[in-house]
Formats: sequence, C-alpha cells, structure tokens
Amino acid sequence: MKLRTSRSKQVFAMALACAATLVYANVAAQSVPLEEVVVTATRRTSDLQTTAISASVLSGKDITDKGVYDLYDLQYAAPSMTIAGYGSANEFSIRGVGRTQVDIDVPSGVVIYRDGAPTIAGYFQTEPYFDIEAIEVLRGPQGTYVGKNAAGGAVFINTMDPSFEKFSATVEGGIGNNDLWEVSGIVNAPINETLAVRASYKHTGANDYYDSITGNFTGNPGERNLNSYRAAVKWEPNSQFTGIVKVDYHDLDFGGNVVSSPGFDLYDVPQNGDIDYQDESFRVVGDLTYTFSNGISIKSLSAYQKLETVNNLDLNASLPVFYQFTSNGDFDIVSQEINVLSPEDQRFRWIVGGLYFQQDTKIPYYDPTDHTGFAFRGNVFALGDPIPGVTSNDFAWFATPWQELQRDLSVFGHVAFDIMPNLEIEGGVRYTNYFTTQFTEFTFGFGFTPPVIPFAPPTTNKLHEGSVDGQVALNWTINEQHFAYALFSRGHVPSGINIFPPFRIYDEMDVKNYETGWKANWMDNQIRTQANFYYMDINDQHVNFESTDVVIGQDNRNAPGNTEIYGIEFSAQAHVSDLHVDLGMGWMHSDIGKFENVVDPFRTLDNGGVDVIIDLSGERTPFTPKFTGNVGVSYDFHLTGMLEGFMLTPRVDVSHTSDLKTKLWDSPLAKLDDRTLANGRLTLMAPNDKWSATFWANNMFDKGYVSGIQNLATLYYAGRPLEFGFNLKYNF
Repeated sequence: MKLRTSRSKQVFAMALACAATLVYANVAAQSVPLEEVVVTATRRTSDLQTTAISASVLSGKDITDKGVYDLYDLQYAAPSMTIAGYGSANEFSIRGVGRTQVDIDVPSGVVIYRDGAPTIAGYFQTEPYFDIEAIEVLRGPQGTYVGKNAAGGAVFINTMDPSFEKFSATVEGGIGNNDLWEVSGIVNAPINETLAVRASYKHTGANDYYDSITGNFTGNPGERNLNSYRAAVKWEPNSQFTGIVKVDYHDLDFGGNVVSSPGFDLYDVPQNGDIDYQDESFRVVGDLTYTFSNGISIKSLSAYQKLETVNNLDLNASLPVFYQFTSNGDFDIVSQEINVLSPEDQRFRWIVGGLYFQQDTKIPYYDPTDHTGFAFRGNVFALGDPIPGVTSNDFAWFATPWQELQRDLSVFGHVAFDIMPNLEIEGGVRYTNYFTTQFTEFTFGFGFTPPVIPFAPPTTNKLHEGSVDGQVALNWTINEQHFAYALFSRGHVPSGINIFPPFRIYDEMDVKNYETGWKANWMDNQIRTQANFYYMDINDQHVNFESTDVVIGQDNRNAPGNTEIYGIEFSAQAHVSDLHVDLGMGWMHSDIGKFENVVDPFRTLDNGGVDVIIDLSGERTPFTPKFTGNVGVSYDFHLTGMLEGFMLTPRVDVSHTSDLKTKLWDSPLAKLDDRTLANGRLTLMAPNDKWSATFWANNMFDKGYVSGIQNLATLYYAGRPLEFGFNLKYNF
C-alpha cells in the first residue's frame, strides 16, 4: 500500500515538473494570450481573475479534452472536490463539506444548478455532459447568491445558448472497448435577426466493463443505453430584451448498479436479484432579461423539473443468499427566481433578488406484484410462502412509502462600492425561510401474519426554520495583472429529519469561511494563476451515528464541539505558443472538535456485538483528502508536406487524490485509497476545423479502485477501468 502511494505521488510530481519545464522552455515563443474566463454565479458575467471567489471554470472544450463525461469525472478536473459514486446517488463534498450519508432524506452541503435552475442534490447527476458552454465549480460557502445547502460550494452547469452568428451543425460518432458506441449531433440555426434555435442529441451504448458478472440475476447490470435530447430558443427583438427557453429530456438506462463486498474482487462479481437502474428526467428553463433605459435590469428565471428513478440492486453483493433492495421514486421541482440589477458601470452597484423553490418527492407503497416502492426483500427474513404461487422473495421484510415536501422562500441583496479606483468593498446577505414535511409508514414482516417485528404507524413530521447567510469582501486591484481579496462568508446546511424512527430532528450546520486570495496574469497574459488560503469553522456538523435506539441502527445528528478545516488551493493555466498547460492543487487539513463517547460499529462487530466506545476528538473528518491535484498538458504540432494545414495534438491529463475516510470511524473497510489516474488523447484536426479524428483513453494504466463505499462498508462500487476508443467529428 505504501509503495503504491509513493509511486502515485511520484507520477503526479513528475507530471507537474514536466509541465513547468515545457512552459519555461517556451518563454521566448510567440505570445498567445489566454482567453478571458468568466463566472455567472454572481448573477453578472464577471472576469474570474477579478472576482473574490475560488473557482475552477471548464469550457466545453476543456470537458471533452479532459475526458469529463459526467459529474463523477469532474472531481479529477477541479481541486478540493471529492465524489463517492454509488451509481444512482453520490456523496459530493467540496473542501470536506457535503453529504454525510447517501440516504435520500439527508441534506447536501453542495448545490448543483443547471442553466441557472437549482436541481436535486445527490441524485440525477449522471446526465452526460455535451454541448456545454461552461461548468463553474465554486469553492467555499456561497450563501448570498445560492443560499442553503451551499456551505461547501456550488456547481453551475451552463449549456450552449442559440447563436445569431451563423448556421452551424456538428455530427460526431465513436466506438470503443466494451462495445461502446456513441453518436451525437448539434444544430444551431438563426431563423432571422431576432430568433435563433439550437437542438442537440447524444446517445451512448455500451456493455458492462466488468471481467465477469455471474449469478442468479435478471436485467442487464452495468450496461448503458443512454439517450439525451436538448432544444433551445433565443429571442432578442431589441437591445433591451432577451428571452431564452431550454428544454432537456434524458432517458438513461444503466442496466443496474453492480456491487461487491470487502475481500472480494471488484471486477469479477456474483450478483443475485432483479437488477435495474434507470433515470428519466425532463427539465424546462425560461431565462428572461429586460434592461431599462436607465441601465437597470430585471431578470426572471423559471424552471420545472420532472424526475423519475428506479434502483434495484443486490444488497449483500458477493454473497449467494438472495437479498434485494428495491426503490423507485418521483420528484417534481418548481423554482422561480427574480433579480433586479443596477448598471455595472457605476461606483455603487447592487443586486436584489428572491427565490421560490419547491421539491415534491414521492416513493410509493411497496407493491409485491411489480416490486415498486421502497423495500428490502429476502435474506434471513424470507420465512416461507404466505400466498400460494408467490415466493417469499416477492415480499419485503421491511418496506415503507416516503413522501417529502420542501419549500424555500429566499430574499437576498448584494452591494459593491469602489472606495478608490483600485479598492472595492462588497457584501451581501440572504434570508431563507425553509419548510419541510415528511411522511413514512414503516412495515416489518410485510406479507406475514403477525409481523416479524412491531411496525411504526403512519407518521408525519414537520420542520420549519429561517436562517441568514452572507459574505463581505475587500478587493484590491493592484494593477492590470494582479488582484487580491480578503473574504468572509457564511453558509449553512439546513436541519433535517431522520428517515427512521424515532425520527430525530438535527439542527442546521453552520460554516464560517475566512479566506484570502491572489490572482495574477504573467508573460503578457500567457500564464494565469490563482492562489488562496481558507479557514472554515464549522458548528453542529452533520454526522451519521451508529445508534442502538433506532430501528435501522444509524441516524444523523450534530457533532458536539467545533470542527475546523483549512487549506491552500492553487491553479494555473498557460498558453505559450503551441503549448497548453493547466493544473489545480488543493491541500487540506481537518479535525473534529471535542467528540467523545461514540460507538464504533466496526470495532463493535469485532467485539461480538458489544459496544466499543471511542473518542473521536481531533480525528480527520470524512471526505477530506490531504491532497487533490490535476495537471493537463497538450501541444499543437502543425504538420507540413502532404498534410499541410493539419494539426496533430497529443494531450495527457493526470489527477491524484489522497486517501480519505468515508465514515467518521477510521476503519480500513471504510477508506478510499489514494489514486492516480491518467487520461490521454491524440487528435488530428483538419484545416479550418472542418473535421477531426481522436484516439482517446481514460484510466490509461487500467487502475482498479473503489469509487464508493455504502452503508457500513457492506457495498463497494468499482471505479471505471481502462476505456478507450476512436471518435470522428465533422463540422458543417
């Protein structure tokens, strides 16, 4: 294990050294300034290099070049970000703040926006990235502009708008190992000077990437049949009004989540049960902006989202006994945001706004005839056949419906004032009124008389609270090339209601962030850097406990004492002649405050079921790797002779993530090992970008690794091994 860790760090260090050497070897080359990178999360379009925020912004080209296919891959292209992937769900953290458990009732500490609309956290994040304008990964509390659940950060995913410039179209197809085949198409069409439309489609089909999947199962676990459709209309009748409507539909059939167990092979897996995993989603977003003659703008962003999911998997993974988890649910999300913005060219600038958000979640009663609902079937609780002709595996020893209604109403304001031409102070505050109601009806021994275990009657729990977030920053434009800032920001993760009896309510989690940063441009804007230091003080941290007084054994509570997380982040981009380099690094330290008398379930299991009490004070918090980093290097070779005008571009991307805990307790069973992954591409581009051909490989060295650990280390999810292929793209 130590040898593998050492080699991983050596590989990453060598990649950084090579990148630095190549940059400085080209200092005398032709000047090629970097393009401006902007962020939109502040409700204005602002230059990242002069905005008081720590962020990574990836263009659509960056996403393709780096092999970022979906949210899980994004962690290898942005520092201080970790995602434990469970197929249908994830535990997503930025700077160590995120979700404590994969259960659907647990609030998230990171918010994801798509085209300006907030989406459900922790689920439905497998939509493939295509026809993307940019993805913004914002680190640290984003309380003013985003509100609750953004205590760790936020991700803004922006797809391409229709363009009035010209008609254009792109078709792309590809093949790869595991019978991978992909096809996509994009059409942009200006109808006239005021109306333009854009449409795109992507299909991905592939077999599973496992060495073997055996056992008594139904379905097509690990196989992908993914279809995504997108359409957009842009109307700009005059210089004052712009309206954009975007519609997405995704029909994503992943066949089923494949799981393993500790001590078993990750890629040679026996599975039992009815395996299935599908996500289907529909989203419509309307973005309207009107600018008055005095320069004040009003912006409306409306969204409706309809989401449906099915996730049935083998709950005891590699063991032969039938034990099935069944789940399906429907989600309806409505949101409306209104912003009023002052002109940007004034000494005093302001934004006021409000957001209404409603999420209605429904998991139905379990139906043994078609296995819909939320249920656990089989295992040692299969006690016979209560109905002739229907096996006991069709019934559930534990089942429940679950319904939740969330409503948020937020108002916020943000102001900025130029104290001097090069010195600005800005600040903002946001108030969120949050209401949620949760309904459950727990049944044990379903289908048997009498029940195996006494059941919990129908129960409705409610939660209503208000909270204030905000920030204040002092920004110093040292000169045209250098910018520095000092920032304080506060964010929170709302209170929650445990899904299992006795339905404890735990308090909101408070995160205070103290940060200072320096951004710079070098060598005539050929090199761009960001560096920052942050310190986060966390009160009432959400943690998942092992409990003896709840039905299922675990529930979420607040950790006593203060948790602290601090670190350094650095990123850089360089374009020197034909050389392109980008890198990002994050170093992080964390420790839990006073945290005594905690049951360690892993040691308890080794102790014959007798509770082992430990002191976690000062321990590292979950999902806080000491180091995360990524570096990408490419070089454009301009060919001559018969291939005059063609360009050949090799590219390599290397990422490294240190080991991290997935639970409070420091058990090797609940730890993700450090990993170094490398992606490669070789692209031949025709003159005038008419067409291109690309050979690509992700996880080039075929590293096997665990991507997520669920429950008390009973389910392991395998990371994607070596994938490679060939793509051909043509631009009309």
